[in-house]
Amino acid sequence: MNFEITLESIVSIVSLVLGGTGIGTFFTWRWAKKEAAAKAAEAEAQAEKAKVEAEKAKVEMAQQVQDIYQQALSDKNAEVEDKNRIIQELRQDRDHYKQKADELNDKLDKLKSDMDAIKFTQARQSRQIDAMRPFLCADMMCRKRKSVTMEQTTIPIAANESK
Repeated sequence: MNFEITLESIVSIVSLVLGGTGIGTFFTWRWAKKEAAAKAAEAEAQAEKAKVEAEKAKVEMAQQVQDIYQQALSDKNAEVEDKNRIIQELRQDRDHYKQKADELNDKLDKLKSDMDAIKFTQARQSRQIDAMRPFLCADMMCRKRKSVTMEQTTIPIAANESK
């Protein structure tokens, strides 16, 4: 085998080694660069996703806090409405009992005035009886009236009818 090494063959071997390796290196470098960019983009996307999830968690937490405050506010409003209703019922009861007390006071005043009128009438009748006392007589047929005491006077109705 006769193997001659010529300048052309050396140049072509060197260019082949350098060119082949250079092209392979170039493509490997581009592939590595794209892979690194993809990993960086993926890491950036994951960081952005984590950031969005953290924001979402914050929003959910704020929503839960707001819901708790809304529930507490609605409970407080219901309690206030219930107490206002109770106060209104108590006021109605108070007005009802006040009206009944006023009616009873009016009845009591009327009874007192009626009692005063009865006492006045009784006193007047007592004075009239005292004034008529000299003209009373136990004998109903008697034309001469004699003064008698009322406690001793008995009127014999049956005796008068039998005469």
